[in-house]
Amino acid sequence: MKTLLSLTLLLSGALACATAAPQAKAPTKEERAAKVTDEQRIKSVQEELNTNPKAVAIFAKGMCCQSCAIGVRVHVASMNFVDTKRFNKGVKLNALTQVVTVALKEDAKVHPNAIKVAVQRAGYDPIEMYQLVDGQVERQALQ
Repeated sequence: MKTLLSLTLLLSGALACATAAPQAKAPTKEERAAKVTDEQRIKSVQEELNTNPKAVAIFAKGMCCQSCAIGVRVHVASMNFVDTKRFNKGVKLNALTQVVTVALKEDAKVHPNAIKVAVQRAGYDPIEMYQLVDGQVERQALQ
């Protein structure tokens, strides 16, 4: 009788597990990055550039994880206007907002097309470049 009761409890437990509502899957990094609005991205860029005024930021669409964004760092850090002594070889990555912040050398001239090509070579789509002008974020299309 005890064995029959144990078997009944075991089967009812298995049945309960099998019929339980499926757990909601956590969103992937790509799904989280895709949900970031333009307003949220600009707010994040504003905060970043206020903290690091001698920098520019680039929206690199598709860059949604730190490890896959290493190629962006490799390509961008090789440009002569990048201050590789700051951040991580001159480049800071925010995978959630898909923004690359690039530290600039003193009195360096930024070459938007060079940044665009570097981001493309890394496999991402450079959408915009952001700079701080008179305390406000200025946007420049890179497409």
